[in-house]
Amino acid sequence: MAIFLNDVQRKGKHPKEYGVNSTFLPGRFKGYTIKLNPLDGVYYFDIRPNMLTEPILRDHIRTFDHFLFAEVWSLLARKDAIVAKVESTVNGDTQ
Repeated sequence: MAIFLNDVQRKGKHPKEYGVNSTFLPGRFKGYTIKLNPLDGVYYFDIRPNMLTEPILRDHIRTFDHFLFAEVWSLLARKDAIVAKVESTVNGDTQ
């Protein structure tokens, strides 16, 4: 599973021009998390519009609230569930 806090980065060099850009790359997502290393679940706090409209993305990405209110309970109910390892990354470094 993967949980993503946000998908934005700052854009612009001057305060009056500041804004945000999306960092989500649909092609890389499809290659890495669907084909190369399939995940049981991908959850975003801030769903991008194309995650709701593009069929492959819509089928593989859910909101974090879906994880909390549906997925967690089904995982806890499973008799064969084993939690192996939880990792956190900060600035690309594994904590």
